[in-house]
Amino acid sequence: MGVRLLLFLLSTAVGAFAGDLYRRYLAERRRYFGEYRRFLRYVGSDLGFRRTDIMTLTGGFETADALFKKHLSEYADGLKSGVARLSGGYLSREELETVKSTLFSIGRVDAETQIAELKAAESDADERFRAAERKYLKYGVTAVKLGLLGGIGLGILLL
Repeated sequence: MGVRLLLFLLSTAVGAFAGDLYRRYLAERRRYFGEYRRFLRYVGSDLGFRRTDIMTLTGGFETADALFKKHLSEYADGLKSGVARLSGGYLSREELETVKSTLFSIGRVDAETQIAELKAAESDADERFRAAERKYLKYGVTAVKLGLLGGIGLGILLL
């Protein structure tokens, strides 16, 4: 009976953990697009007034998201080396390509065109953030509950 109880508790814990991993994944995507949107606003407002060089802007931008911080670092390295490359992380291929093309297009055209491109990119980032937020609010807590229930169900089958 002790082994069965242990298997029940273990399967319940694993199910809850799997649900929590999915919730964290959704939260990270929401945070990433929020920081990406904030960065585009930061660059756009600076470009409209001060026109600081992009390396200074990138280095001065504080972000709590680890993947976006890594992307900014890879972006700065890419500007120096001429190789446009960003690591994927939890972004889809299409999302990664959009972020990469937006970042590496900064500074390639005149200021007015750049501001218009940044506004369009910010609008896209805002839509991606809202979609990620809706998905997090809809499935975040539910994923943990379903994982817990799935683990309990598996534990019952093992009894």
